[in-house]
Amino acid sequence: MIDPLRLSIEEALLRELNPIKFQKCAIELLSTIYPSLVLISGGQDFGRDGLVAPASGSSFPIVCTTSNRVLENLRGSLSRYAAYGAKGGPVVVATSTRITPLRQQHLEEAAQEHRLERSQAAKPRKLGMRLSAAAASHA
Repeated sequence: MIDPLRLSIEEALLRELNPIKFQKCAIELLSTIYPSLVLISGGQDFGRDGLVAPASGSSFPIVCTTSNRVLENLRGSLSRYAAYGAKGGPVVVATSTRITPLRQQHLEEAAQEHRLERSQAAKPRKLGMRLSAAAASHA
């Protein structure tokens, strides 16, 4: 049986969202997976909305977008990140847009074009499950 709260959250994620609030929420939710994740906001973020700095290994960016133009947003972010001097490593994309397997492939190809590893997309369904779990734990 589908959790009605999770279903409501997933539906809400598909509506027009405040990009700043989405970014903050996505970073907070992803910090449960990446404990060293920090929010980067403002105009001098070098294409990063968040940054994971693991104890071992290189740091890598989180790119958040509520735009339907996820691929273009990722490419622009990765170009700015590369211009900043970043080389290699993974990238995580958090989006409110549905990601089909073909769109996922295009995101991965964009990451590889910038010499980054395959991208991971935090999809609306996964974010909805995390929001549902977070809401349940605060009830």
